[in-house]
Parts: sequence; C-alpha cells; structure tokens
Amino acid sequence: MDLLEMALYGLATGVASALPVSLEGVASAVGHFLNIDIPADGTAAAMACIGALAALIIRYLKKFFSSVKGTAVMLRGMWGKGYSYSADSTEEQRDIVMFVLSLFPCGLIPAAGREITSVARDSDIIVEGICFLLSGALLLSACRSPRGTAGDGTMRPWHALIIGMASVAGIFPGISGLAAALSAALLLGYEKSYSLRFALFSSVAAEIFAAVCGAGRITPADIPDDAVCAAVCIACGAVFCLCTVLMTEWLLKKDKTAAFAYLLMVLGFITVILGTVETVAGMPLADLIAAMKG
Repeated sequence: MDLLEMALYGLATGVASALPVSLEGVASAVGHFLNIDIPADGTAAAMACIGALAALIIRYLKKFFSSVKGTAVMLRGMWGKGYSYSADSTEEQRDIVMFVLSLFPCGLIPAAGREITSVARDSDIIVEGICFLLSGALLLSACRSPRGTAGDGTMRPWHALIIGMASVAGIFPGISGLAAALSAALLLGYEKSYSLRFALFSSVAAEIFAAVCGAGRITPADIPDDAVCAAVCIACGAVFCLCTVLMTEWLLKKDKTAAFAYLLMVLGFITVILGTVETVAGMPLADLIAAMKG
C-alpha cells in the first residue's frame, strides 16, 4: 500500500472509531451498488486502530493514568494479605476490572468472526441494510430513554459483558460497534459521558482484535516495509479519532446523537429498497441502470 492509501485508511478508521456510524458498512454498500472494488487490509486497519486507541488515551489522559496507577496498587494489594476487592477497591480499580471483563466477548471473534461477516461478501446487500436499521433503532431507543446517573466505579460485571458483546457486534456489516456499545451503556442506566468513554475504549479494543484476527472484510497482510507509511497511518488514525471524539462528546452533551440514529435508519431503508430492486430485477443495480440507459 502506498502513502496515500495508508493515510486514507488512518483517516477512515479514526473517524469510524469515534463515530456511531459503520463506515465499513457504508463502504460495503457503496462498493456494491456502484460496482467498485474497495480493498481492505488487516495490517493497515490494525495500525489505524492503534492510532485511535492512542487518541483516546490522550483525550482521557488523567483518567488513564489514574486507572493504571490504581491497577498497580490493586495488584500489589492482592499480592499481600488482607485485601478485599469489594471493600478496598477504588472507582478507578473497579472500572479497569470492568473494562477487562468487557473484553472477554472478543474471544468469540476468532471462532465466529469470519463466518458471521462472510455475509458481507455475498451479493445480498439487504443484510447490510437490515444491520443499519437495527443499529439506528437501538441508538434511537437509547437516545429516547431516561437519562441514567450511574458513573465511575458503579458498573456491574454482567453490564460490562453486555457492553463488550455490543462492541463485538461491530463485526456485523453495517453495525457500528461504538453505536451498539454506547446504546447498551445508556439503556443500562449509565451517565452519558461515562457511557461514551467506556464504549469508546471497548469498541476500539474490539476493532483492534478483529483487525488482528482478520475478521470481516479486512484480511491479514504483511507489515509495510516503509516505516513512514505505517507512521502516517497511525498518526492519521490518532488525529482524526481525537477530532471525532471531541465532536461526538459535544453532540452527546447537546443531545444531538439521535441525528446519527436517523442517518443509520435512512441508510438502512435506502439499502434495503435498492437491494430489493436488485433481487426483483435479478441483476446488480449498476447493470440495471446501464440496461435502462441502453
């Protein structure tokens, strides 16, 4: 891959990591209807996701270092005697344990990731449309639900597992892992900023795991020989993810995230309608348009 392609991968992945819209699903639908072969590369995706993770650490730097310090203190306390997690743990320590617990569902990706996402490779684009609709409906339900007040240090283990499962759902074509995880956290009664922060880290971790495993449309590839290309991909992922996180935070604070839900539902309806037209006509949309012009 050349420098421009790596930069574009970084840009797209950075934006997708912090935006509750599946850009991979959009790319799949656009590529299908316009008969464009959109390449995908597992290594580039993994590096861009690492850049996105770096952006999240920078954005929540104080919270990150507090969690790392709290984890070190907790492990040291557990090594000794007389330490009780339920009685002695702090908010940061409980949050890091819940985050680690939310990563457990990622273990499903190597076993089922390729089988689940193989539907993106077939000719039935209606699957992506249905996933758009489901993702939009879930996000809209979360936006309309009563605002929760639970925050730092209050997450329950089974809630962490549910949010982790929602993040892993991002391997489905058309479903945004962030949108699913954010919706799950809001519906479970957690405060907006806490829900977004937890969902961001959980969904990006799931994206990195999926990229390394080669699940979905991406495929494993050799690390580029050109270190500059790799650095550009990571840097673009970090910069655009950081900018998008700030925008998503502002939209969530202003209760504007329902706009993404409506966007997903519109994309879903359009994709389902066009997919149905293709099924009835028995030919791809691009061929149908060419035949109509002829």
